Amino acid sequence: MRVGTLTKRNESNQWQRRYCALVPQTLLYYFDSESSESARGIIDLEYYTDVEIVAKNTIRLSTPPDIPLRSFFFRADNDEQCAAWAAALSRERYFVVAEERDAYQKLQMEFQKE
Repeated sequence: MRVGTLTKRNESNQWQRRYCALVPQTLLYYFDSESSESARGIIDLEYYTDVEIVAKNTIRLSTPPDIPLRSFFFRADNDEQCAAWAAALSRERYFVVAEERDAYQKLQMEFQKE
């Protein structure tokens, strides 16, 4: 698992600071802040198989051409953090059994309701 603050580019091409949590079930959660109670978004890395450093400290998460989903861009504060996040995103991106993922998501939903 890897956690920390990155700057995420939104659909309007504006950069916003987000607290990110990468969990070993191929999911990248991002929050408004470290103290936020619920995720602002979740990226399923099972589909986002392309992890590439595309500019100074900027990582692009994208899907293969046959899966037409938008790309996500995250910027780290420095080269070291960028390389560590890119490596973690590549390493943690693996295929899991659907039942295991569904069980985790159900648990997460129940936790958020409390």
